[in-house]
Amino acid sequence: MIKPIGYISLPISFILGVSLASFVSLTWLLLLLSILFAFILGSLPFYSLIKELIPKNTFLKPSTFNIFFILLIIIFFCFGLFWFYHHSKTEDLNITEGIKIEISGTVAREPQIRKNHTQYHLKVQNFDKLILVTAPRYPKYSYGDELKLYGDLERPPVFQSFDYRAFLQKEGISFVMYYPEIILLTKDNGSVFKTILFNFKEKVRDTLYRFVPYPHNTIIGAMTLGDGYRVPVDISDIFSRTGIRHITAISGMHITIIIGLLMVFFSSFLMIPRNISFYILGLFLITYVIFVGAPPSAIRAAITGIVILLAQQTGRTYFAGRALIVAGALMLLFNPLLLKFDVGFQLSFSAVFGIIFIGPFFREIINRFTIKFSRLKILDRPIDGITSILAITLSAHLTTLPLIIYNFQTLSIVAPLTNILVVPLVPFILLSGFLILIGGTLLPFLGYLLALPAYILTSYTIYISQALDSLPNAHFTLEINHWAFVLISYLILITVVFILSQTRLGRTVLNNAVR
Repeated sequence: MIKPIGYISLPISFILGVSLASFVSLTWLLLLLSILFAFILGSLPFYSLIKELIPKNTFLKPSTFNIFFILLIIIFFCFGLFWFYHHSKTEDLNITEGIKIEISGTVAREPQIRKNHTQYHLKVQNFDKLILVTAPRYPKYSYGDELKLYGDLERPPVFQSFDYRAFLQKEGISFVMYYPEIILLTKDNGSVFKTILFNFKEKVRDTLYRFVPYPHNTIIGAMTLGDGYRVPVDISDIFSRTGIRHITAISGMHITIIIGLLMVFFSSFLMIPRNISFYILGLFLITYVIFVGAPPSAIRAAITGIVILLAQQTGRTYFAGRALIVAGALMLLFNPLLLKFDVGFQLSFSAVFGIIFIGPFFREIINRFTIKFSRLKILDRPIDGITSILAITLSAHLTTLPLIIYNFQTLSIVAPLTNILVVPLVPFILLSGFLILIGGTLLPFLGYLLALPAYILTSYTIYISQALDSLPNAHFTLEINHWAFVLISYLILITVVFILSQTRLGRTVLNNAVR
């Protein structure tokens, strides 16, 4: 019988297959697969001997070693290879670029309103991919509108420093149109549920922008409505340089906070039983992901959140590492291009990996420095909270650092300090944000009063980031853009984690993790 820990090898194999296909050419992959199958076929006559040679204290010991399971692992790995190449193929509309054409389609997603233009995702009949249309802000078109366009249909460009075509491809976009002539044909052709959801979103967004001044409203909108694209470029750049841009993306931290707040609300105020709360929260998470535009970070966070709820509902101990792997495999199953072309996806998973497997070691180290304060009982809770924040911040920063340097060529010295000063306030920013969105919409006469906490907290966030960003040598530019740097960095990190896992502390951490 295969132990539960063995079954996690299947999604891991699928992820490894997608990973290898993402960075190795098809020719080399076919050669590697040929060698692999030749090795397997050549090893079959020696199966009994190999089985006897496997140490009994490993997860492959004879009682669990199963040739069928090994074949399953290989199948999942090969499926990952095939799945990436299948999705990386570009579809064609049989058009000649540079010639104006007439095309009709339906607005398939919520329009993204920018400062000087609006972007629409157009779904054309009998074509699986989308067309990204850039148009003036007025007249406005909505989700579900059927439009007729006349203009140049182009493939996205590939710049020297940025593969814009690949970036759009992982979003399901194959073509772009810039400022075509647009005629509205019909309205309300989309999902009724999404239409209602997006109309409500527009209403609460108007409330936010009415009562909270700019640019504070864009930060609240990014954290609660998924409007990260509305944050001003200067603010976004400062947040990036000081390491707190992640707070403006719907992520696992946001979902965890929202689940916690709703659990307290359901149990303490509405007196809803836990088993009923489970279904309500699960439905809410799915709805909320659609509400904020279904970015990869929110999808991953929602999957992980549902796994947490399911574990609590069934009474099984939640293992964050397994949930992370399952969430990653499910996301790559729906879109295998995320691993290669979505930096947010890479950063999100590497950060959670660090928090799960490296955070406990940082926590133990920090505890040893703060043990002298343990005699003061009144300081126990504050010290424990600060220790957790430090451990989470340092571990997440350490595991995302290679990707940050590789993708942005920037090393922030002040990022850990900025996170320590800002991240603890994120639950209060979220709570104040939802307060103005819901309360301001239902009770507009209290709008400015309800907006005050959100304004104060976002003002503090902007001030701290600007102050630390202005310090001398707050960040450095490192021109390292070779994938080998990332590979070597993570090999070193994994080796260090493995060595630490052999210590008494490491064994304790891992035993607690896999219970």
